[in-house]
Amino acid sequence: MAATIDKLRSFTALVCLLALAAGCDSRELDLRGEESGKEIEEREDIDSHIWMSAYVYPEGCAWQLDTCSVDRGHPALLCDGEMLVLLEDRDSWTSAIVAGGHIFDLLYDSGRSLLRCDGELCLDWEGEELVWDIAISGRSLYCLCTARDGSSLCLRKDGKLLRSYEGCWPESGFYEDLGRLCFDVGGSRVGTVWDGGERLLDRDAFSDMDSMRAHTMGGELWLLAEFIYKGWQYSAVGDVDSPPLKAVMEPYRYIGLLYGGRKVLVERENPSGHYEILADGELLLESEVAFTRLASCCDGMSVRALGRMADGRWALMGDAGTEPLPEGLRPSPGLDMAFRYGRLIFPVVLQDGVAGLWDDGKTMSLGLNGRVEQLVIGRGSSGKYLLSH
Repeated sequence: MAATIDKLRSFTALVCLLALAAGCDSRELDLRGEESGKEIEEREDIDSHIWMSAYVYPEGCAWQLDTCSVDRGHPALLCDGEMLVLLEDRDSWTSAIVAGGHIFDLLYDSGRSLLRCDGELCLDWEGEELVWDIAISGRSLYCLCTARDGSSLCLRKDGKLLRSYEGCWPESGFYEDLGRLCFDVGGSRVGTVWDGGERLLDRDAFSDMDSMRAHTMGGELWLLAEFIYKGWQYSAVGDVDSPPLKAVMEPYRYIGLLYGGRKVLVERENPSGHYEILADGELLLESEVAFTRLASCCDGMSVRALGRMADGRWALMGDAGTEPLPEGLRPSPGLDMAFRYGRLIFPVVLQDGVAGLWDDGKTMSLGLNGRVEQLVIGRGSSGKYLLSH
């Protein structure tokens, strides 16, 4: 009983502290920096295409059975299913990243990080780092990086260090909010950094919370904070900028946030294992069966989620209910999904390990022995999944 009371007090303190934090630790920054002369530009007509990174394996290699080394898979850039770039020298240490209609990968040499664009060296800098995401803005290239040991997070523009955060890691890739380039931060500080400012909370001020995550939507900083009691007691906190904050203490597991146009949609799992979507606190969608959500996205108020049912089958959940995927079809390991002109698209693996696409209920083969790792609609989908455990 005493432990429960302590948790309730901590929960109340959280709400009070966040209300106080609404006007604190918000700084204006210049993330644009100086121009460096680098000229990596987006490809023309980028918004009208589907861009994908894939790993292509030699014919006869049963990669899905893990019978061949990952090093034998070659990163490739696909546009609407057509291969534009194949990186045949598989020496990079990290996953390939698609940005601006280009494919990027990273190598290390003599303590330096070497970034390649379409197989050609474009940037290098001192120190070995991991690149988590890349964005092209104008003629500048932004890289969201961490130290290889995970001790710090940093933002680079054209290879030059702009910001560094000790004890932090990325909670998202780059995304746009109100026309600003943003990314979310976790670790010793929690919040969002954007082009022109940052809004970060000191994690030590909320030491009683088991986890805290943040995301900016519509110019407002939203938080999911939780503590665990008997496995199911969770707290959810909404918009920091509009106190008094609405706090919920129920036996639900809050697992993510989606931005449905002008509304924030909250994803949660109820005690029966059903997946639910709330819009402004009202139940919008429920799986009606036990469903473990692994990926989700939205187009306005239309939500689709991909996951597994209790019997282990892959299933797709949406406005029409929960339906298993056809026999022999499974999502690609990257679990990327997006809407295009109202149609849901996500990469799949067909029989015999051939890469394919699910396009609004229809499947098409890409004719590659391999898997799609990343899917991007134009510059990126505004309904893309944002925040997750």
